[in-house]
Amino acid sequence: MDYYHEDMPHVHRHNGSYSLSQITMDDVDLSRRMKGDEIVHAYYAYDMVSQCVLGASYSRGKGRELVEDCFREMFHLIKSRRWGLPLGVEVENHLMSKYKDGFLKEGNVFAKVRFCAPQNSQDKYAESLNGGKKKSIIHKNHAGIGRFYGKGKWKVYYEKVSDESNQKWLAKRYYSFEELVADDRADNHEWNHSPHPDQQKYPGMTRWEVLIANIHPQLRPYDDHLLARYLGEAVATSIRRNSYCRVCHKDWWLSAPEILEKLAPNNYKVTAYYLPDERTGQPENVYIYQDGKYIDKLEAIETFNRIVPEQTDEDREKFTKQMKKISAFKAYIEKNKITRLGVMKRDTLLPAVEMEEVIVPEPETRETQDYGLSEDYAARALQDL
Repeated sequence: MDYYHEDMPHVHRHNGSYSLSQITMDDVDLSRRMKGDEIVHAYYAYDMVSQCVLGASYSRGKGRELVEDCFREMFHLIKSRRWGLPLGVEVENHLMSKYKDGFLKEGNVFAKVRFCAPQNSQDKYAESLNGGKKKSIIHKNHAGIGRFYGKGKWKVYYEKVSDESNQKWLAKRYYSFEELVADDRADNHEWNHSPHPDQQKYPGMTRWEVLIANIHPQLRPYDDHLLARYLGEAVATSIRRNSYCRVCHKDWWLSAPEILEKLAPNNYKVTAYYLPDERTGQPENVYIYQDGKYIDKLEAIETFNRIVPEQTDEDREKFTKQMKKISAFKAYIEKNKITRLGVMKRDTLLPAVEMEEVIVPEPETRETQDYGLSEDYAARALQDL
């Protein structure tokens, strides 16, 4: 006999005490549609204790951008509030499996990562929060919100369109992508600032107030270069003239000349990562890696006016800052340059040698076989005189 999830026994759980202890994430299709019967896909990141929406992203299709944009928005909020990195996260398999060996590998960004069982909506807490937000906020704020197979006030009626697919239904009104996103963000804001459902534990407090008041005290510090490595834009570049890289048509200083020692021998090619600014899309901070190894945080080069009569105090400050960088590099070269080849003076004395007296024995005399004379030929010569 086959059993459905709602017929099976299930685990019973209670909520934690600290916000940002664990994040729960899920995707959802907005109920109202665009022209052409197109659907807006949304992805949410909820804090499990406060139930606040920490990040939301929207797209016409499900893919890498939808997931990563949601993470980026959540971490932008965390950075702006100077909170730490969440300790854990629970996600579904079908959109997140590609990140198992990178961003969602335990220990890289999150201390604990939980992949929920597929096709089991009870396992993932975000499913319940999506439903609660829809019933309490979205259904109240917008007409025609519900489910085709819902009951009572949760049922929504569509006029069927007869065609070859036999699956199209005509909504009462269509909306633009921008309208649907703006309305959903407004709903998320209302949800965050509505009373927390556990008023016995948090009397008189909204979800946002619960979030602020109960931040976990042992969060890992926010790590911008780590998040840029996994969630940021990547640009292949190289270090030019031992001092800067070019990223997004802009030049960025190395923090110090000593950084060159971290590079592989004779290899100036690096990969720059950055998280784009929410408003401009341009990099705020740029970090370079080489072969997966973190090298340095770069600093934007601010140019000054080359026309001297037009220079301002700000231009002169920028000029001074650039000259300090150049002076630092000259000092580094002077300190580490190779000296000229030469002969070094001996700075140690040779060890003294002790003299020993050697006695040489007198040579022995012997007779020759032919003459029977001694070998003292000098005495023989004197006798002959």
